[in-house]
Amino acid sequence: MTDPQIVQFAFTVDDPELDNEERNAIAMQLLSQLRQIDEVESVERTEAVNPEVGSRAALETLIGFLTVEISRENLQKVLGWLHNRVTPKPLKIVVGEVTIEVQSSEDLAKAEQTVINILREMK
Repeated sequence: MTDPQIVQFAFTVDDPELDNEERNAIAMQLLSQLRQIDEVESVERTEAVNPEVGSRAALETLIGFLTVEISRENLQKVLGWLHNRVTPKPLKIVVGEVTIEVQSSEDLAKAEQTVINILREMK
């Protein structure tokens, strides 16, 4: 990701009532749907950057997490789309080292502004 107008973030449905299989099923369904949206540059399953010592794989897929790349101008639209698909489940968005938890439309508006501020600081 070299284009400064492209935003990358990871997210998961963060519902403690779901087991790993259910979280993964939701993520795979969202993966398929996100790949069909023109505003999404790319979407993949998220790989662990620092897997646990002794794990077999150099990179390990995180259960239920997806990483999305979109243009900055489409940030609000894609976050809104995600929120509409997972409501009323809590959504966890990770941008860099910052994790944002979204549980309502108001949280989503705050999360969008937080993501914009983080990206501005990262420049």
